[in-house]
Amino acid sequence: MILKFKLSKLFRLSSKSKSRFSRNRGETNQKKTGLRSFDKEYQLGAVIGKGGFGTVYSASRLSDGQEVAVKIVTKDSIVTLADDADVPLEVVLLRQVSDVPGVVKLLDYIETSSEYIIVMELLNCCDLFDLISRCGTLEEDVAKEIFSQVVDTVIRCKEKRVLHGDIKDENILIDFDTGAAKLIDFGSGSWAPRLRDDDTGTGPVSGPELYNHYEGTRVYAPPEWLMYGQYTGELKCDPHH
Repeated sequence: MILKFKLSKLFRLSSKSKSRFSRNRGETNQKKTGLRSFDKEYQLGAVIGKGGFGTVYSASRLSDGQEVAVKIVTKDSIVTLADDADVPLEVVLLRQVSDVPGVVKLLDYIETSSEYIIVMELLNCCDLFDLISRCGTLEEDVAKEIFSQVVDTVIRCKEKRVLHGDIKDENILIDFDTGAAKLIDFGSGSWAPRLRDDDTGTGPVSGPELYNHYEGTRVYAPPEWLMYGQYTGELKCDPHH
């Protein structure tokens, strides 16, 4: 509640104002091809975000008018598919962590002949990068609360064998209605490896299930990967303290 109050005070937001995951009325963009099944269920709106793997739009669900966020990824993009299904791994990972409070909710998934379409909840929010850019240095208790929520979310995802793979300020949304910090964009995500019992997680680790590649933003890469060229994704602390 303290975080919600302070954020609302900083931005002087009304309950209907939105930022990154929001409707930008000056930027409409109607999709015209390859989305017949999608167009029967959703009305596409404004561009509200762009990333390395796709473009995010605001949209409304025709059945009930619910506002949603829609991520559209073209099939000619470099997209990692799930091993056991011809769908983006991002969709499978989002389904796996669907009950984790700190992850933006997957509502629907549609595939067309040329695109992958991921439908998510639309929040009254901005990302952490924009928050800091607009407000400057955050008060310590606000920063501590945001960081605590992100750590808790990462732990809960890891318990479900999901690694986000690109945690950074631009992939953390701050919900002004609840004060919640939510992770978005699992496009660089992966399954967490199961380590052998004798792995310690310190220094180079041998074993069949290790990461030796990193698809996220390089400046946010795990130190182990930068130093040793591999990392485990394992937690080496008590997650409840």
